[in-house]
Amino acid sequence: MWEGGGRGASDRILSYYSYLFGFPSHRVLLLEQVVVTLIGGALPLILYKGVSSLLPSLLFALSTFTLPSLLSDLLTSLLLSGDPLFTPRRCTALSLVASLPWVSILTLLGLAARLTGSHALIPRAFMAGFSLSLSLRLLALYALTSRDRFRALLSSILQPLSCLFSAIPLLPIDWRSLLLGLTSSLILLSAVWLVVKVVERWRGDREQIRLLPLF
Repeated sequence: MWEGGGRGASDRILSYYSYLFGFPSHRVLLLEQVVVTLIGGALPLILYKGVSSLLPSLLFALSTFTLPSLLSDLLTSLLLSGDPLFTPRRCTALSLVASLPWVSILTLLGLAARLTGSHALIPRAFMAGFSLSLSLRLLALYALTSRDRFRALLSSILQPLSCLFSAIPLLPIDWRSLLLGLTSSLILLSAVWLVVKVVERWRGDREQIRLLPLF
């Protein structure tokens, strides 16, 4: 199928799969990020409180997920400026990918809260999504960025912490949910750090995998 061999064949294969699976344009990714965070952030509260809470739920999602995510993506792009992989478009793609499980967990437990009448499930779901999103971002940035560890760490925590700090005044997160979420975050972050260290030792150095054309 592919004429020639070696690096040339690899480049053609990567170009082919990039065409099939590559992320869309930055503008489309921004639109998707707005839609996912706005709908995904509002839906759990709508499920729990009913359609009458549509406007307050959308405002909650806008102030807790959408705006903090967009602003943190801008800051992340500045922190990682010059990185060959994490361009502004890919920073937005990372936030979108990390936001999907967060709002999915929140939506599922929002439905469970409606069925059981337990409002405590919503802040717990928020913190569970926070932990997972933070871990995904840290894994991606630590494994792939060419920037130093401090910038990778700061870029990892910007979006989740921005959303968390924005949510605290609006969503009654009790201290148990907060403590549980932060503890699980530390456990997951430790696991991510261990995985990265094992991979680095196995590879012998931090030579990056040639996945750039795929994204």
